[in-house]
Amino acid sequence: MNNHEDNLSALDRLGAAVGGKRTAILMHNNPDPDSFAAATALRHLLRVRFHVHSTIFYAGIVGRAQNRAMVELLRIPLHSARHLDLKRYPSVVLVDTQPAAGNNALPAKVTPRAIIDHHRPIRKATRRAAFVDVRPHYGAVATILTEYLLAARIPIPANIATALFYGIKTDTYDLGREASDADVAAYKNLVERVDKIRLSRIEHPLRQRAYFQQIHTALENAVSADDVLFTHVTQMPYPDIVAEIADWLFTLRNVSAVLVAGQTKDGRMLLSLRLRRRRLDASRVIRGIVGHQGAAGGHGMIAGGEIHLPDDSPKSFARELARVRERYRTLFVKSKRGAPRRFAPLCEHHRPKSFVSKIGLFHSS
Repeated sequence: MNNHEDNLSALDRLGAAVGGKRTAILMHNNPDPDSFAAATALRHLLRVRFHVHSTIFYAGIVGRAQNRAMVELLRIPLHSARHLDLKRYPSVVLVDTQPAAGNNALPAKVTPRAIIDHHRPIRKATRRAAFVDVRPHYGAVATILTEYLLAARIPIPANIATALFYGIKTDTYDLGREASDADVAAYKNLVERVDKIRLSRIEHPLRQRAYFQQIHTALENAVSADDVLFTHVTQMPYPDIVAEIADWLFTLRNVSAVLVAGQTKDGRMLLSLRLRRRRLDASRVIRGIVGHQGAAGGHGMIAGGEIHLPDDSPKSFARELARVRERYRTLFVKSKRGAPRRFAPLCEHHRPKSFVSKIGLFHSS
C-alpha cells in the first residue's frame, strides 16, 4: 500500500478507529528518532484532520545524545507512560511497535484502537486492533506518516518535517540500508522542508563522558571470528547505548555481523544486532538467539531483543551472556574441521594504556 488512494483509504479507517476520542500515542520503550518522528506527525495529523486531542507517551529513557537533542530542538511533547491513565484515553494508537512485542508499556489486557508499524513479525494480538497498517517492506514508520500527511494535503511544519526526515535518515542509514522506493520518495519530498540548522545540531551533539567510557568497555570486551563480532557492556547509562555501540562497531571494515549485549540495573539483558548479510533477516536471527527467554523483533538488517534474567547479579548476567555468545557463534562463525572457530579478542594488542592513564578519561570522576 503506497499510492495516494490507498493512503486516503487508510486515513478514513484510522479516523473511524479513533472515533473522535481522546487518544494516547504510545511508542516503544526507549524510543528512537523514527518513533519520535512518527508519533509527533501522528499527533499533528489527528489534530488537523480529525480534531482529536492526543498525547505522546513512552516508557524507558531518552538516552542517546542525538535523541535528546531531537526532542528538545524540535519541541516534541513527551509524557512518561507512568502517567498514562487509560480511563482518560479511550483510544490508544501504537506507533513503531505492536502488542505483545515486549518493548512497550501497553498492558496485556488492552487492545489498541490502531497500530502503525514496519517491524516483523506481525503479531496475533496486532490483528485484533480496529486499524492496522504494518508495512515490513518500509525502512521507516516515518515514511508511512509522511505519506498520510501528503495524501491528506496537510501542511507539514518545519519541525515535524525535520523529525520525519531524520527518522527516515537514521532508520535507513541515509537510504543506504533497507530503503524502499517509498522511503526514497518521502525523503526527497521532505528535504526542502527541513530546518537544516536544527538538523545539524541534532546530528552533531555534545556527548557525556559516560558514552566514551562505554565505547572503551565495549572495545575491551570485543571478540571476533571471521567477519563476526560480539561484545558486551555493564552499568549502562541508558538502554539504547547497546544500539549505539552496535551502529558504531558496524562501521568496522570486513565485519558483516555485530551483536552487542548489555546488562540493565533491573535484571535484564538487552541485545542489539546488525547484519550485512542480505539473505538473512535480523528479526528471525535475534528471535533464534533469544528463544523463549524474552522478546525480540526488528526489520531487515537491524534487530533488538530483551532477555529477563533470574536476578540482577553479575553471575546471572555472565551465565546468560555465555549462552547468547555461544548461540551467536554457532549461527554465524564458519566451521573448521567440524566445529565453529572460537572467538578471539578484537583489540588484544592495541590497548593504549599509557595514553588512557595519562588523560584519565575512563577513571571515575
